[in-house]
Amino acid sequence: MTHFDAPQSLAEIKEVLRKAMAVNNDPYTVALLGLNMRYTFTLNTESNDGFAKFLAKRIGNRYDLDDFLLDSQESEALDSYLQVLAMYYLISEDTQQFQKIVNWMPSLTSAQKQVILNWPKNMVFSVFKTFVEKDSVTFQDIKDEKIYSVSFADPNMPSELAKYDTPLLTFIVPTDTDYLSTMALSCQPTEDLKKVLNATNNKKQAELALIDWFFSTAPELSENYDEFSEQSFYSLARGKNESTTDFARRLLRQDEKIIRFKYYDQFEAFTIKVIETFPQMFFQAANAFPLLLALEQLFTIGSETNDFFDQNYLPDFWELLIREHLAKEVKAIKSYRISEDYWDEEDFELDLGF
Repeated sequence: MTHFDAPQSLAEIKEVLRKAMAVNNDPYTVALLGLNMRYTFTLNTESNDGFAKFLAKRIGNRYDLDDFLLDSQESEALDSYLQVLAMYYLISEDTQQFQKIVNWMPSLTSAQKQVILNWPKNMVFSVFKTFVEKDSVTFQDIKDEKIYSVSFADPNMPSELAKYDTPLLTFIVPTDTDYLSTMALSCQPTEDLKKVLNATNNKKQAELALIDWFFSTAPELSENYDEFSEQSFYSLARGKNESTTDFARRLLRQDEKIIRFKYYDQFEAFTIKVIETFPQMFFQAANAFPLLLALEQLFTIGSETNDFFDQNYLPDFWELLIREHLAKEVKAIKSYRISEDYWDEEDFELDLGF
């Protein structure tokens, strides 16, 4: 992946794009880079009431706009979300700026510019399942199960995607041969997501509903979000009329490592079984994090041979309880255990655009 120093002027951005065009045989990948760089530069140097109103409306029920912009400078999760919204707004709403940037970008033919100018009507914004076979990547839209072939300028991206079997919230745009993806946000669909996506036949309304769904369900975007290791308490109480599956997914979303776990489906199914087996343990004053840590321990190689447990240590208490009452289920997850190194490694971010 190519990295550039932050440009100080539009002239510098144009020079960066010229150099990128010279070494990259995919002009559309460079075009995405150009759209992102120039629009970000413009938003930082000029007022844009339209985007400010759009952003305020999307986050208004949980965040003050000024606080959000300030916190996004410190939080990678908020910054990623902000970048996705900015690119979405540019391509779908800010028609004048979008056309101006496309026509300003260097080294594009008229035919290539026309393909890009059609992105607003041809882009697909959704949650996608990802499939990797050697160097080939396909995205499957959760809404209608359509399949899209997606290419990347970074040759390492397919192998990176294969490590993290998690659905992605992103939008893809067509080229002459396949599709490109912008920055993607990992997520786990709730049971009501398809209802959200299919609640209207209006493309714009469905896209905005999806943005609102993600912001309301992603704990890392909460105003009071801290990293999992710093988080002291998250209630184990079940929401009113919340299904067991949605309850389990809400709990698991508290740890990004679980969300990106390659055996997430098995992890989720096991969690559901725990909830169903010990309903009396899930109440308002109970803390979710010891349970999550116990589940991670159960999905770690070597945990089955651990014969030292401290019953006063809540994760160990949970693990002992689960092993005692769900012995058959614990044995069944043996093939899905991974090295403890996974739970300790640095967070992985998906920046798929350039």
